[in-house]
Amino acid sequence: MKNVLIVSGGWLGHKPYEFADFFEQLYKDQDFEVIHSHTLDSFNDLNFLKSFDILMPNWTMGEISDEQEHNISEAIKSGVNLVGIHGGAGDAFRSCLTYQWMLGGQFLGHPYVGEYEVRITQKDHPICLEISASFTVNTEQYYMLTEPSIEVLAETRYIYEGQTMIMPVAWVKNWGQGKVFYSALGHEPSEYDVYPEMKQLLTQAIRFLT
Repeated sequence: MKNVLIVSGGWLGHKPYEFADFFEQLYKDQDFEVIHSHTLDSFNDLNFLKSFDILMPNWTMGEISDEQEHNISEAIKSGVNLVGIHGGAGDAFRSCLTYQWMLGGQFLGHPYVGEYEVRITQKDHPICLEISASFTVNTEQYYMLTEPSIEVLAETRYIYEGQTMIMPVAWVKNWGQGKVFYSALGHEPSEYDVYPEMKQLLTQAIRFLT
């Protein structure tokens, strides 16, 4: 049976424990064994991390040690996969540059909160199949710092301080033998019911990674 480690905690404004319950059911629906952790000590043992198919940090902000950052990175490089959502991954461990490089991006802010359009950029990618070419959400629009190797799956048009730019919303990338999926969507668990495209994107990403 496939398995996933969900490590939840950090800033409570992102409802890490409510999200952990939502993620657990999502993974169980895909026949995963789910292990929950509410401590960053879970990152202390590299062999333990290597025993999972997926690691899912669900921890906004917070700090990890150099050893913990090394262990996460090495586990993914060895072939474990990583799934990250919104601030639980994109705004986690702000001082850890290797983590940010591995993830493919870092949250900088959300100067706009409201309705905006998300556009799928690769309709034929397995993660994006049968998802509408564009859909509208009403939530935080993340302003992300991203690195060049990401394969963008979804994007949005961001207007800020008189400038208009294209901002990645979801992507995949390789890290050694492992794969990484990140989506900036998902401020509230309830959004996955309101906007089914978000849930479909996450569900198909999990299938693609494993």
